[in-house]
Amino acid sequence: IEIYVHRLRQAIAAMAASMAGLDVLVFTGGVGEHATEIRQAVCEPLGFLGVQLAENRNETSQPDCEISDVTSQVRVFTIAAREDLMLAREACAMLE
Repeated sequence: IEIYVHRLRQAIAAMAASMAGLDVLVFTGGVGEHATEIRQAVCEPLGFLGVQLAENRNETSQPDCEISDVTSQVRVFTIAAREDLMLAREACAMLE
C-alpha cells in the first residue's frame, strides 16, 4: 500500500508541475471512491500544492461529493466511475 500511495502522490505532483498547478483533484474507481485512508495518505503530503482534505467529509464521503476543506486551494472530489455507462455508450456508438 505504501508504494501504491507513493506512486499516486508522485504522479499527482508530476501532473501538477506539468500543468503549473492544480484546480481540482478527483478520486474515482473502487479505491478512489471507497478508501478513506488511501485518500488521506495521498493528500496529506500534497499540502504544498494547496490540497487540504476535510477529515469529516473524507470519512463520510459518498460518490459524487466534495471532500476538500473550505481552506483548500484545490477542490477534491470523489466521483463514481460509472464504467457501465461508458461501455453502453461505446456499444451504442459501434451499433450506429
